[in-house]
Amino acid sequence: IRLGIVIKEGTMLIGENKIPEKGESIQGTIIMPYGGRGNADAEPCITMQQMTACRNLNFWYPEQDADNIAPYPPTILMGDKTQWGDQYCDVENIVFVNSYIGFKKGAKMGGCPMVRGIYGSPLKTGVMIDSLGDVGRVESCDFSPVYWEKSGMPNSPSETGAHRDFMYTKGVAVQMHRNDWSYGRFLSAEGYYAGFYALNSFNEEAWDGENRLKDNFPNGENYGLSYKDCYIGIEIENTSNAGVVFTEVDIDNCENGFVMDRTFDSKVHLNECRISANEDAILNEGNGIFMGQNIDIEKGKTEISSGYASLINCNLNGTAPQISYGKFSGGSVIGCKFKETETIENNSSKEVII
Repeated sequence: IRLGIVIKEGTMLIGENKIPEKGESIQGTIIMPYGGRGNADAEPCITMQQMTACRNLNFWYPEQDADNIAPYPPTILMGDKTQWGDQYCDVENIVFVNSYIGFKKGAKMGGCPMVRGIYGSPLKTGVMIDSLGDVGRVESCDFSPVYWEKSGMPNSPSETGAHRDFMYTKGVAVQMHRNDWSYGRFLSAEGYYAGFYALNSFNEEAWDGENRLKDNFPNGENYGLSYKDCYIGIEIENTSNAGVVFTEVDIDNCENGFVMDRTFDSKVHLNECRISANEDAILNEGNGIFMGQNIDIEKGKTEISSGYASLINCNLNGTAPQISYGKFSGGSVIGCKFKETETIENNSSKEVII
């Protein structure tokens, strides 16, 4: 395909494929996009009008070079600029073998997408959600460089290819921008810069193409997330005032586990999670509120440079000092257990309840 396809309102584009086990070759309908090489803002391969579906397809870019990654526009874009309305799109059982950007929700406000059963090795972004005025769902997505490597397609890279460095330094599995209490379920990734990234919006109300008009951040709840061998498991630029909830998260062998940036001034809640990180298991550099409950920190430190952090009934198995509170931070440590001698560095000028 050299020119984009528009799925018209009320219609479906359906192929036939077998969702691959990681390490298996691709089977079924394969769409091969050629258009837009070198320009991430060019016409997408697939544009979905409202009330459409795209299912059971594999997308493979024959001219993508693992040693010299080129930008491409989104493989699937939800939202036709020429049409009023942008909602009720269904994307299921899709393999992005080597897309640059897999699925993207467009800049026009809309709602209620179902994005489910998405796999592959998207290089820059796997799923990008933005501009939602009503509930969206992203479920059962798994991204890894292994899918491209073992796809069986011509010129697939080896596991020592340069694409791995690109994905680890620039790739994000799921980007969540402005939404309205959306749900993430059973999302996993390995080998990315970030497994999950909560970011400011680029919808038409917040961004005019050059200037920030206002802030629009995500909220919602996420369950059953798993991130391995990433630089950061979950990164939070910020959330909306309602906050974001994460439950049953497994972060394994990432450099950093759960990171809240300096721009973070809202709230997040992490519950029933396991974190093994080489550097910081939990890092709060912003002024927002972090609430952690029933977290097993097997490796890595908890650094509360700023803001507030409450840890309740957590197991802190890392080396001392297991927790550090900075000068401008506050919080509480209640009912926690320590594998080694309990060491909490409290440099705060505010109240910390231990």
